[in-house]
Amino acid sequence: MIGGGTLLVTAAIVEGPPVITWTPTFVLALLWMALAGTAATTVAWYTETQRSRLDILTTWTTLVPVFGIILSVALLQETQSPLGWAGTAVVVGSITLLTIPGRHADSISSPTRRHDSPTA
Repeated sequence: MIGGGTLLVTAAIVEGPPVITWTPTFVLALLWMALAGTAATTVAWYTETQRSRLDILTTWTTLVPVFGIILSVALLQETQSPLGWAGTAVVVGSITLLTIPGRHADSISSPTRRHDSPTA
């Protein structure tokens, strides 16, 4: 498997050194991605891991491509093929089925589940 360092060196050889134009728009976009897209979502994820079952929580990560498609259509006016919308429907339908309350056996419980404890 190719590591990140190998890809970095290959890209530098093939493409040359990166050219970054530090415009105010670029800096704002970079700050937005760093703060809202990375830091805030990481804090939210770890906060939720304290309160939710991980099998349910990880199911929601499959929504990443769905949000990508919806945002590309809404913000960038991109068009989506019927197959793309069908895939989106399959993902949303799967998440709906996986997160229905009472669908999981109560006999399968982790001894470290915080919300089962009367002291938590």
